[in-house]
Amino acid sequence: MNLENLFAKMEEIGTMLAAIAFTGYVFYKTFSARLEKWVKDERTGVSKAISKQSEIDCEIVQEAEKLKELIAADRVQVFEFHNGVHYANGRSALRMSCTYEVCRYGVEPCLNKLAGVPLTVVPNLIKNLLDKDKLVLENLDDIMDNMPSTYSLLCSMGVKSFYAYVIHNNNGEPVGFVALQFCREKTAKIQKDNIQRFVWFIESKLSEM
Repeated sequence: MNLENLFAKMEEIGTMLAAIAFTGYVFYKTFSARLEKWVKDERTGVSKAISKQSEIDCEIVQEAEKLKELIAADRVQVFEFHNGVHYANGRSALRMSCTYEVCRYGVEPCLNKLAGVPLTVVPNLIKNLLDKDKLVLENLDDIMDNMPSTYSLLCSMGVKSFYAYVIHNNNGEPVGFVALQFCREKTAKIQKDNIQRFVWFIESKLSEM
């Protein structure tokens, strides 16, 4: 190969390398711009989500406080169903958590104790709720024999009477329940209209999240 051909070959290789480098540079700049936009969008999205959730959380707590005073309850709680981990056979380990709670002064909060409770711990409670959309226990001793696990759980919180109402998503599927707890021997008269309004309010707010 003579020098002329060698220089021509080198020029051809140089042109190819320059084209590859330029293509790589364009790809890098495009990728960097998209990555930067994605990170920015994610940060903005998270920030907006936090702000929205905080606003909804405050509204739910305020309404729960109002209901607590209206019916003289000792605790008003909102439970939500969710999946935790999976069992060894792949079956979903369905759970429930108390996500909102307000308590009368002097009544011990239980929210931290009621996070990630397996549904298998209180199967009768869940079944009765899903079958009837509510569960009314005016005297907790009535379930001592036929719902022992639910009885033990509620007794550990000092509950004397217990009322629960299922909350649904926009498709009518059960996603949790509202629980009203009384830790005294006698409860105030339950005001069904006020409770139902609170249940509807919770359903509407959870659907916004």
